[in-house]
Amino acid sequence: MSAIEDPRFEVYVPEPTLTPGQQSNLSVQLVNDAQDVDEQVRNARNVKATLKSGGTPISVRSGTRLVGTMQDGQPANLNFQIGVPNDIESGTYDLDLELTYEYDNDERTTETVDVTVRVDDRARFVVTNVETDAPAGGSGTMNVTMRNVGESLARNASVSVQTTSPDIRFGESESSSRFVERWETGETRTLQYDITVASNANPEPYTMRATTSYENANGESAESSPVSFGVTPLGEQTFELENVDGSLYVGEEGSLSGELVNTGETTARNVVLVFESQNSNVNPVETEYAIGTLEPGERAEFDFSTEVTDSAAAGPRQFSLEAQYRTGDGSQQTSDPLDVQVDIGEQRDEFDLRGINTTFAAGESGELVVEVTNNREEPVREVSAKIFPDAPVSADSSEAYVDEIAPGESAELVFGVSVGGDALAKTYPVQMDFRYEDSSGQSQLSDTYQVPVDVTEQEGGDVPLTLIGIGAVALIGVGAVLYRRRSGGI
Repeated sequence: MSAIEDPRFEVYVPEPTLTPGQQSNLSVQLVNDAQDVDEQVRNARNVKATLKSGGTPISVRSGTRLVGTMQDGQPANLNFQIGVPNDIESGTYDLDLELTYEYDNDERTTETVDVTVRVDDRARFVVTNVETDAPAGGSGTMNVTMRNVGESLARNASVSVQTTSPDIRFGESESSSRFVERWETGETRTLQYDITVASNANPEPYTMRATTSYENANGESAESSPVSFGVTPLGEQTFELENVDGSLYVGEEGSLSGELVNTGETTARNVVLVFESQNSNVNPVETEYAIGTLEPGERAEFDFSTEVTDSAAAGPRQFSLEAQYRTGDGSQQTSDPLDVQVDIGEQRDEFDLRGINTTFAAGESGELVVEVTNNREEPVREVSAKIFPDAPVSADSSEAYVDEIAPGESAELVFGVSVGGDALAKTYPVQMDFRYEDSSGQSQLSDTYQVPVDVTEQEGGDVPLTLIGIGAVALIGVGAVLYRRRSGGI
C-alpha cells in the first residue's frame, strides 16, 4: 500500500514568455501532487495563493486568489495580472507564489513555490527625444528620436506613430509610418514625420504612440509594445507691423512704409507682404512687397507706392495687410490681417513759387526769376514751365526748363519779360503752369499759378520800389492754362 504524504505543490506556466512594456495576464497551473507517482498526498484545505515579484522588476497587480480544497493530483488554474517594464533585460525570472493551507489537524501552513517566466532576446524601443517646428494653425515636421534598448537586431522595421488628438494630424490621417532597414541594438535613429496642427491647438504636450513592427534575427515577425510620448506644437505664427508711416495726400502718389516683424517662434520663408486696398480712392501701385526669410524676432522694411485719387477725402484711414509665407515643410500660409492706421493729408499744391526778381520799371525789359520747389513725395523730371502774361507785361522768352527736381528741392526759372512804357505802377499777375514727367513716366500738367510782377514808375531812376508780395502765389485752376495752350496762346 502506497504512503500518504503531506500536501506538496507544483506549478506549471503554459505561456511563460513575457513581452516587455506590457501589462498582461499570467496563467499559472497549481497541482497538489506527490513527487513519486506511486504515492499520494493529503488534501489541502482552504488553499490561498498570492503571487509576488520576488525581487524581480516584474510587478504583480493581482491580489490573493482563493483556491479552496485541493485533493491529490487535482489541478487549479490561477490567473494573475502582471506588468513587465519596457527596459527589462532578457532572461529568466522567478516570481514567488505564496501558498497558505490547512491539512489534518487544521494547522495553518505557508510555503512558497517558484513561478518561472522568461523574457526573450528581442528588440525593444524607447523614445529619447521629440522636436517639432509645426505651429498652431500650420504644418511642419516632427522629429522622433528612438533607441533600440533590446538585445536583438531589428530588420525591416516599420515605426508607426499614431495621434490621440484631433488637433494633430498626419495630413488627413491619424497615423504615419517610417521604415528602418536595419536597427542594431543600442543604435539611435531619428525619424521625421510631417504633421498638421489645428489653429485652436495649445502649445502643450499632445500624446502620441509609437509601435514598431520588425523581423528578429531569426527572420520571425515581431511587434514592440506601444511607446507613448508627447509632442508640443509651437504657438501660432504671428507678425506685427511697426514704425508705419503714411506719406499720403489727396490727388498724389505717396508711400505707405514701415517694418514687418516676425513675432512667432518659427522661421517664415519667402515672406511676401500683400496690400490690397478696399478703398477705391487709395490704390497701391504694386500690391505685393517681397520680404524674404524672417527668423523669429527679425524685422524687414517695406514701402508701397500708393496713389490717392482727387476724389479721396482727407482724414485717418485704416488698411489691412497680410503676410504670405512658407513654413519649414514648404506649405504656404497666410497670416491674420495686419491693420494699420494712417492719415491722408489735404490736397496740396504740387509746387511752391517764390519770386526772386519780379520788379520792373515801366518801359523796362529784363529777366523774371522765380524759384520753384517740388512739394511732391517723388522727383519730377523734364520740367517745362511756361508763363502767360497779359498787357502791359509781355513775354520775350516764355518758357524755362529743368531736367529734374527732387522732393523738397528747389530750382530757379528764368524768363524774359518786357513792361509797356505806359504801364501803371502796380502789381500785375502773370500766370504760369508746368508740364512734367512723374516717377512712373507719365506726363502731367500742373494747376495754374500766379506770379505777382511789380511795376514801378518810369521816373525816379533805376532804383525799384520795395517788392510787394514777393512769393505770394494763388492757385486759379487748370482750365485757363489748358485753354491757352490748346488755343496757341503765348
